[in-house]
Amino acid sequence: MVALSAQNAGYDLTSENQNLPTLRFDLHVHTHYSYDCLLSLKRLAAVVHRKGLNGIAVLDHDEIEGALRLRDRAPFQVIVGEEIGTLLYTRIDGGFNSALDPSPRGTRTLWSRP
Repeated sequence: MVALSAQNAGYDLTSENQNLPTLRFDLHVHTHYSYDCLLSLKRLAAVVHRKGLNGIAVLDHDEIEGALRLRDRAPFQVIVGEEIGTLLYTRIDGGFNSALDPSPRGTRTLWSRP
């Protein structure tokens, strides 16, 4: 889990911006849509609520259906991503959405390991 604050995100901390909130996200979560996880979307939403997270990044293996379904139902921010496995490497891709603009903005490679 990562706590993102205005200061460590590089925001200007002048007097009018000093009270920006800290956002708590888990940036690598799998669901039962991934071959290595049994966690249902309903149970995952309950865990996110219990832990007081503002959002999560769902990165199932070779699959985005679980992330898309949860994004459509969740009362918290869901970053849709995918952990793509190949014979040569593992790659994590994510399409980022703004809380104000729920439309996808494309896919970016976030991490790659040979």
